[in-house]
Amino acid sequence: MTIQAVTAIALRLPYDIGGPKPEFAGRPRTHMEMLLVKVETSSGVVGWGEAFPLIVWPLVKCALETIVAPLVIGKPEDGFQSLIEDLRRKLHLFGRGGPVTFAVSGLDIALWDVAGKKAGRPLSELLGGAKRSSLPAYASLMKYADPEVMASNCRRALGMGYKAIKIHDHRGVEQTALARQTIGNALDLMLDVNCSWSREQALGYLPRFEELKLKWLEEPVWPPENVKDLRAVRSKTTTR
Repeated sequence: MTIQAVTAIALRLPYDIGGPKPEFAGRPRTHMEMLLVKVETSSGVVGWGEAFPLIVWPLVKCALETIVAPLVIGKPEDGFQSLIEDLRRKLHLFGRGGPVTFAVSGLDIALWDVAGKKAGRPLSELLGGAKRSSLPAYASLMKYADPEVMASNCRRALGMGYKAIKIHDHRGVEQTALARQTIGNALDLMLDVNCSWSREQALGYLPRFEELKLKWLEEPVWPPENVKDLRAVRSKTTTR
């Protein structure tokens, strides 16, 4: 039983962020772009994965088709975890993140899909068994330059039934304070600053965030793998 074909399929889905379209790489983001990975096997089972490439999908597609796929065609579909580990080791020269890693990740997901279908079992069972039957969801909002647009989208999320909201902003505390005022004190509020601050900036904002009772503060410092500064920020707050 071997891997017969690996195909990349690009999708571009329109979406509305509830405000002015933010620009990324010099153009407004009007669509969500993704790259599906289709794996066909000699046993006739087809698996599907997603390579999470967003705007860099052409690079991921190229990496998948020209680097990753040739290394796995004809390889056994069973015991694929060792195959994925072998790929990671062979391709580490191209980085531990980025297009090649995205391509390998999409392949990995597709092969798990194959395994689940062949076993006739949900993936949760193959991964050790489901620990719960339901999960809470939160609304993850985009970055909004206009505070009222942000508040409006908080209200829209509440109207859709969400009990927790995450906002994205790196300019300080004002947007977070407005979000807390908008949703009230009973619901969970989270902030993601996308690794924008220095340790000193993050430490300076912490007392106010504690007053606003953030459920968590996400990616507070640059660079994202700066474990030393992450530890320093965490040690100074009760906010997760």
